Amino acid sequence: MESKGVLIDFNEFISKYLFFLDRRDGGKHDRIRCNFCKKEVYTNGVLIECCDKMKSELSKQERMRAERRKEDEKHEKVEKESALIANLAASGLEGSEVGARFKNYDATNEAQQYNVALCHSYCKGKAVVLILAGSVGTGKTHLAIATAKTIAFHGKKTFGILRCSKIYDNKSEDFQEIVKKDILIIDDIGREGGSEARSSSRIAFIANIIEDRMRKRKKTIFTTNLKIWEIREKYGSHILDRILESSMIPKMRMDFDSYRTSQK
Repeated sequence: MESKGVLIDFNEFISKYLFFLDRRDGGKHDRIRCNFCKKEVYTNGVLIECCDKMKSELSKQERMRAERRKEDEKHEKVEKESALIANLAASGLEGSEVGARFKNYDATNEAQQYNVALCHSYCKGKAVVLILAGSVGTGKTHLAIATAKTIAFHGKKTFGILRCSKIYDNKSEDFQEIVKKDILIIDDIGREGGSEARSSSRIAFIANIIEDRMRKRKKTIFTTNLKIWEIREKYGSHILDRILESSMIPKMRMDFDSYRTSQK
């Protein structure tokens, strides 16, 4: 044959050309013929273009594969959306939080834009912890929810939110329900209220959850108004070290305008 050939892996060749090969040849001496023109189409690792019929059949096969991929992607999207809806019902999100997404987060300044990009990186990366720190009203919880929902959607995983300011009864069943979530938002860490005794109990409860999740390397997103040294002072260096072990900490400015205020 006059056509120039290209090197191709045998398994790759067979997977693409299997149904268009001359069975009588049997692949003897690594020489395989086209079933249409009977010319050699594969010789000792070299693929050689043969007839128009083969090209036409290969194009038809590729179109069919593309249609199957498109159909599979459609079904996969439906499954992911169904899983996300089920997760939302058990996530603990309230009101408008259910609709929190990256595309409806209004990044009004450079720091917020940086954090959106960082959250996207966290969704795709292997880091266990993400900490969103900044002043009240900067959209930390919105971003945290958007991030958790994105990871949950693409991985068909469960997610939930633990609001540190609303922990009342530290029951063992609550603990088990919380720690089993694939992705958990620990919202407003450091805002545990109540009497000193109750506050200490809540801090211990949260610390145990953190310890469990860090040990199992489950993705955990923290939002806080505190600085790092304030978290250390409240929870102790051991817990903080566990949080920071494999975290991504956004460089949020502590002094930029409140997100909510800027919307008025």
